[in-house]
Amino acid sequence: PEAKLGSYTGLEVGRAEPEVPEEAVNAELERLREGFGSLRPVERAARAGDSLLVDYRGEIDGEPFEGGEARDFLLELGAEGLLEGFDEALTGAQAGDEREVQVRFPDDYRPERLAGKDATFKVGVKEVREKQLPELDDEFAAQASEFDTLAELREDIAAKIREALEHRAEDEFRQAAVDAAVEQAT
Repeated sequence: PEAKLGSYTGLEVGRAEPEVPEEAVNAELERLREGFGSLRPVERAARAGDSLLVDYRGEIDGEPFEGGEARDFLLELGAEGLLEGFDEALTGAQAGDEREVQVRFPDDYRPERLAGKDATFKVGVKEVREKQLPELDDEFAAQASEFDTLAELREDIAAKIREALEHRAEDEFRQAAVDAAVEQAT
């Protein structure tokens, strides 16, 4: 069938004027702080967010398996990617503790030879480390960016977020204009 364009001039389509939420700037600053954080050893029980320096050895049906052993491995409690059971078993551990962790590899685990299998890991905790985040101040801004002050860094982050929001608003405006023209067509 033949398409008829219809009226496409003078269409009115709204365009969003993006505002940068303060929460978005704060979230980006926190992400930046996380990247500049350092780990320091602590003499206390491990909790979520801490990192443990461990040695571990895994076995399936009493036999060691390839990739199931590591020394001086840094493991962050609460991090995605840990096998289910590790967090629970190691939360509360202290330097010098030996723990046994029972896990089941997920059915879609890679390598496939481990998928769906039960394993036992013997884990020796060497050290508990706490993440130390830098203070949000001018010194941090100078270290983390080319800016001298935290206010300048905040401004730059807000400008970059605003630019991304404006690009998104422009894309949405274009799509709305095309949609409005299509409504007029048959």
